[in-house]
Amino acid sequence: MPSDIASDPNVWTTGELINIALFAILYLSCLTFAIRKTLQKDYGRFYFMACAVLVVVGTLAMVLEPFNSTMSGEMPPQAGLGAWVMFLGLFGTIAAIVWGVTRRVFSQR
Repeated sequence: MPSDIASDPNVWTTGELINIALFAILYLSCLTFAIRKTLQKDYGRFYFMACAVLVVVGTLAMVLEPFNSTMSGEMPPQAGLGAWVMFLGLFGTIAAIVWGVTRRVFSQR
């Protein structure tokens, strides 16, 4: 962005909107997949239940906790902890999906 243009924090660029949309798709698809695998009578049911619970609890920790930090520009600790918990659930679901796909691909050889 040219330096002579004043930046407005309330105006999002196309790249930021694309990133938000991609994260929303990742979030919803991982949560949907984990809940669907939890409801099935399949192997790994409790693993996917734990992943779904981590995603939901992390999101609730970020959204519902009152932010008690000053206006110093730092991230509040509960938002950081909630983000880590949520990402742990998302990465756990993604790892299980990748593991299942690679297991199916390499077992056919």
